[in-house]
Amino acid sequence: MSEALIHQMIEVQEALIELAKQKENALIENHLEDLQGIVRKESALVSKANGLENKMKGSIDFSADHLSSLKEQLLRSVMELKHRNERNTLLIKDSLSFVKGSLQLFQTDRSVYTKEAKSKSGKLSIFDSQV
Repeated sequence: MSEALIHQMIEVQEALIELAKQKENALIENHLEDLQGIVRKESALVSKANGLENKMKGSIDFSADHLSSLKEQLLRSVMELKHRNERNTLLIKDSLSFVKGSLQLFQTDRSVYTKEAKSKSGKLSIFDSQV
């Protein structure tokens, strides 16, 4: 495996980290259009990383010390990306829970606010205390 391939892999990982940061902001700010673009870019980078990984399965052609340094740098990048992806997963789960809860609010029994409900109660009020 050549040094250039490892440097390329580190660059791809750092680009993925930057996209993960952008994805986090898009999730927090609910910018779905931005999120779609980020996911497309992320997919392209993941494909590139897979290609680089396949190329890296060759032999090592530089010193063990240098390899150790690059390995540490790559490992840090991978761990940061993993952390950011886990955080983004939690943000997505929270968003889905919020949407699900909001939908459940709209699926309540609406007969309280119909003409029949008004005639049954016998009183007119701005607020319905039965809700």
